Amino acid sequence: MVVGWAVFVIFSIMAVGSAEAQTYTWKAGSIQAPTSINGESLTLFAKKVQEKTKGQMKIQIGFNSAYGGLKELVPAVSMGSVEMHVESQNWWDTIDKNRKIYTFPYTFSSWEHMVAFVKSPLWQEQVNKLNTQNINMVFPDPKNPIIYKQGPTRVICSRKPIFTAKDLEGLKLRLYESELAKRVWKHMGCNIIVIPWADAYLALKQGMVEAITSPLNMVYDTKLHEVAPYITDINEFLQFFTMVVNKPKWDKLPPNIKKAMIDSINEVAQQSNDQLYKRVDSDVQKMMDEGAVYIRTGLKSFKDKITPLAGEMEKEDQWRAGLFDEIQKLKF
Repeated sequence: MVVGWAVFVIFSIMAVGSAEAQTYTWKAGSIQAPTSINGESLTLFAKKVQEKTKGQMKIQIGFNSAYGGLKELVPAVSMGSVEMHVESQNWWDTIDKNRKIYTFPYTFSSWEHMVAFVKSPLWQEQVNKLNTQNINMVFPDPKNPIIYKQGPTRVICSRKPIFTAKDLEGLKLRLYESELAKRVWKHMGCNIIVIPWADAYLALKQGMVEAITSPLNMVYDTKLHEVAPYITDINEFLQFFTMVVNKPKWDKLPPNIKKAMIDSINEVAQQSNDQLYKRVDSDVQKMMDEGAVYIRTGLKSFKDKITPLAGEMEKEDQWRAGLFDEIQKLKF
């Protein structure tokens, strides 16, 4: 009996030791370049996670769409062939139509408005919808809503100056593949041409298109100002990173690893935000030194032009009835 008990204890200790020693390697998809400010942040995130877990969790970042472009990553995370995705929040509208509202211009008036939304039941409603497709959005956290900002504003880079909505009429605009974006910019009077991001510089240089929209922080690194030197701050929507994971795999992770990942992405987001404003100020100055023109203009003409489209799209069931007004009424 004593021998049997001793053997049981030994096997129990071995089992515990084996569980503690288990390691995980996850793939994280991204379209970012490793040398970009966001790419550097993702590298730091992976490093922090590995340090906090003492090597139990290793995250391999698939920079430059190494694990697929944005379209491919949505089903990949759902199926678990890629465990996580750190990218803009709007790419999940193929699963939840209500997420289209993020990229409808001027839905959110400020970053404070966005924080109020993340803390509201409206956010959890959308997280629950993703859960039905084996996807869990674990960042930002409504209890600690640090927003991992991109931009921090969006601009339109053009071969000619843009001051008001009227200047958009007839403009040949490069866009990404999005029915919502195409609808918005056609409504604004542009002629839409869908071209991959990687080919945008050449398309602008050759005159295939006359303008492109972008987060401000990506303009200098991609040299868009060289071929579209008039950069107008239109702040069409607030763009930020989320961290989504395959839910079944996330649910199986030990609590210490989950905490390490959440803590790490929060720390990296805060650090990135602090650097972002300094970085774009420097980028804008460098672009102007190289001959670009940075335009800050009133947004009223843009807002007045696009506002009627919100009602039309809601009537077409592009998002659920009342959502736009509910967001407008949030207190912050």
